[in-house]
Order: sequence, then C-alpha cells, then structure tokens
Amino acid sequence: MALRNQKTMLFKIIAIAAVVLFFVLIEIIVRIFSPAQKSSNDIIAIGKMDFFTEIQHQGERYIRITNKYGYSDQNFMFRAEKKPNTIRIFCIGGSASAGWPHPMEERFSSYLEKYLNSSGGSKKFEVINCSAHGFASYRVKNVFNELLAYEPDAVIVWCGNNEFLEDRRYIASGFRKVVDKLAAKIRTVQLLKKAFYNPQLNGNELDVAQSFWKKVQQEAVELRSNPELFEKVKAHYRLSLQEIAEEALKNKVAPLFMTVPVNLRDWEPNVSVCNLRGQDSLRWASLFNEGRKEILTNNFFEAKQSFSKAVKIEPEHAESWFLLAKTSEMLHDTVNAKMYYSQARDLDYNPFRALSSFNTIIKQIVLENKGAVLFNADSIFSAHAQRRIPGFDLMLDYVHPTRNGNVILAWEMANFLNRKVFNGSITPVSLQEFDNSLGDYRDEKDVLVQTTRFSLCCLTHQYKSAINFGTWILSNLSPAYLNDPENLPEIQKIRDGVEAFSMFCSAEDKFLLEKGSQRDINAAKSRLKLFYQKYYPYGTY
Repeated sequence: MALRNQKTMLFKIIAIAAVVLFFVLIEIIVRIFSPAQKSSNDIIAIGKMDFFTEIQHQGERYIRITNKYGYSDQNFMFRAEKKPNTIRIFCIGGSASAGWPHPMEERFSSYLEKYLNSSGGSKKFEVINCSAHGFASYRVKNVFNELLAYEPDAVIVWCGNNEFLEDRRYIASGFRKVVDKLAAKIRTVQLLKKAFYNPQLNGNELDVAQSFWKKVQQEAVELRSNPELFEKVKAHYRLSLQEIAEEALKNKVAPLFMTVPVNLRDWEPNVSVCNLRGQDSLRWASLFNEGRKEILTNNFFEAKQSFSKAVKIEPEHAESWFLLAKTSEMLHDTVNAKMYYSQARDLDYNPFRALSSFNTIIKQIVLENKGAVLFNADSIFSAHAQRRIPGFDLMLDYVHPTRNGNVILAWEMANFLNRKVFNGSITPVSLQEFDNSLGDYRDEKDVLVQTTRFSLCCLTHQYKSAINFGTWILSNLSPAYLNDPENLPEIQKIRDGVEAFSMFCSAEDKFLLEKGSQRDINAAKSRLKLFYQKYYPYGTY
C-alpha cells in the first residue's frame, strides 16, 4: 500500500512538473518570437480611425483630412508626395494646436509657415496641421502613426488638455487586476489578454457627452478624483508620448515636444472639492468666506491671510488656492501668485487644462530620447504675459491662444528652429515686423470667436468673465449681425446669460457683505438652473 501511494505521489509530481515545464517552454518560445513591447494600446486600444483620405486633385494625388474632429469642414489637403527641396513639418495635438476657434489661416502653424518661407531661400517649408478637436494623447499618437506615410521631416507635438475629457475605464474587476499584473510579468498572459480581452474605444467617435455634462453640473470626473485612475491617466499620457518619440526617431523624423501653456490667471477651477467634515469643515468655510468678503472690500492683505489659513486646513480645495493667488497678485507677490494659480489648476477635479505634471512628463520624454527636442511654450508664454502669469492677454479661454498668443508662439518657434535646426539660414525679423506682415485680422472683430469664448465661459461657470465678454459682445455687434434673424438665438443666449450670472454674482456678494438674504441666493440659483437647462442640456458641447 505504501509503495502504491509513493508511486501515485511520484506520478502527480511528474505530471505537475510536466505541465509547468510545458508552460515554461511556451513562455520561452513566445518571448523569443514575440518579445514584450509595452504599448499604450495594451492599456486601451483605439479602433480603426479614418483620419486621412487620398483624393485626385488637378491630376495629382492629394491627402485630405476627412475626420470630423480633424476639422474636415475646412477641406484641408496636401500633396501625397513631398516635392524636392521641401521640408515638411506636421503639427499634431488637440484644438489648441489646431488654432481653434480661429480661421485656418490665422493659427500658429499657418503663421509659422509664413515666417519660415519669408527668407526666400532654396528650401520650401510645409507646415501641415493635423490636430483634432478633443483628441487626447492616445488618439494623437494614432494620427502620428498614419502621417508617417507622408514623408515628414519633423513633427510638432502639442497635447495634454484633453486627457480627462473622454470617458474611459482603466480599472475593472478584481480578476481583471490580477490578469493585468500577470500580463505585466508573463508574456503568454499578455498575448492571451490582448487576444480575448482588451478595452477598445471607437476610433471615429469621442465619448465625451458625460464629461461635458459633468462640467455643466460641476461634478468631479472619476479619472481625476480617483487617485488610482489619476495615476493611470498620467502613465497613459507618458506612454503615448514615449511611443511618438521612439517611432519618430526610428523613422528619422525629428520630434519636437511642446510644453503646454494654459490660462492660469483668469480661469477659475470648475470643480473644487472640500473633504473636511464637522468642525473642521465649518472652520474652513468661515475662513474661505471671510477671505471672499475681504476681497469685495479691497482688503487684500486680510483676504490673503484668510485664504492662507484655509489652504492649510484643506489643501485640496482648488478655489481656495485660486483666490490666494488672486490676492497675492494684487499685493504684487507675483512669484507666489503664479505658484498658487498653478496649484489651483492642478487641483481642479474636472480639468480642462493640462496639469503641471504633464509638462514635467514632456521634459522627461525629451531627456530620455536623444534626438527629441523640447520647445518650452509654457515658459515662453509666461515671459510674454502680464506679470509673467498667462491670462486673457494671451488666451481666449482656458487653453486656446488669442491671435496675439499664436503670433508670439509662431515667432518664437521659428526663431528656435532657426537657431537649433536650420543654423541661422532664415533671416530673422522682430516680433512687431512679423505681426505687421500677417494682415489685420483681430480676435475682437471675429464674432464667431467671441461668441465661442462666451459659450465656453458659460459651460465652465466662469460667471464674471462671461458677464464681461457677453456685455462687450452685445455692445459691439454690428447692425447687420443684430438684424439677421439667424443670429437672434445666439444674441438671446448672451443676454440671458449676462442677466442670470449678474443676478447670481450680485446675490452672492450682497450675502457675503450681510446686505442680502438666502432667499436672494436661492432665487439666483433657480435662474441659473433655468439658463443651463435651456442652453446646455445633456449632450451639448
């Protein structure tokens, strides 16, 4: 009996060893013939994307951007084959890179092309903008993969403002987490996971309705509020940019990565979170409201003291940091003001602006990839901004540059490329000369740009800015625009918005100064609710 049991045990051991050896051999074979390659598509894959379409134009092959998020309505196209003596530069990113909402000829890439070609040298420069509205880095990477077929010499990468925009899930069940951990170590599991379960986003449609609705409702997005998801977003961003850098260098394309400038001074956080409870919450609220009251009476020193205490009690509340920055700026402490504004941007729980950590990632990508180039647009905008803090002087809204911002960006980039890449072969001109050469287009004369700016202020609850812009628009509309029946709905929206926001801000200010009642606040909130129900229902963006 004992001998039989020993034989049985030995057989089991041999069987287990054989199974283990079998899987070890499979893993070895897989690693030899399919080496592990960490890819952003392993995190979340993107379905087939139709971005470019080949067409015949005047007897030649052309490529047209036909993706609706790539501004297909502009009918932009370029030759499929690059002409001799031509340097072809592609720009990729989101709407800020695309120059939205300006006309196509008034974006930074168009200005850059004019500057580079102004010297009359033997080389012809093409600056082709393939940026797309709402695209995050993982979609931008896919556009880059497609444009490699069109002979790029360089690519300018400007993205980071849309990483929290598209609804997606990095974390699923406990079983999925186990599979993910095994896939990170075992190549066989990685292949099986990719074959049988890999989350995939629609290549030609953005799932952003929920995200925009949460902006209207001033609710936190889970991709930012959940610490684990937040780290996944940053890791995904880094991996997408790393893949662009590696693929560009492998194909002898010069990758130029831009840090991302944003409106720090004049754009308030949309969603601020206070995690305190009980007496701590009451103490914080008292300091926060006292600071707001002191601002209304121009007691900026006392207001700063209140907000400084408030952020010590609750360091996660974005608006507290924003108001601390505002009072510091009023007291001419611009160094700390900029730091506090940046903190407010980073703590927005429904962010529409690239975080400071994204710019850190961009700099790391350039350091880690020899041949990649850093263009510090964030620093350049600060250098040109009032008090070195970018606001509405350079930004139309939260991230989209004004005409002046685009001119500065193109001029600085052209001079940068002239120094670093073209060895001074392009004749430099002053910023003023360059600006004068671009024509008389101005933001303030473009009604579409101004009404778009107003709408974005409404969407993200920038009440005081919306009042200012809306009032200016209504005072400067031409008789032709005012008398066109098609414009009446837009005009009425602006009027309703200015009235609703003015009523709410006035009620809040009076309440803080103890000159109003809670009834006034409630009535103003009801008016706000009606405005948003009418003009910003679910699915509006």
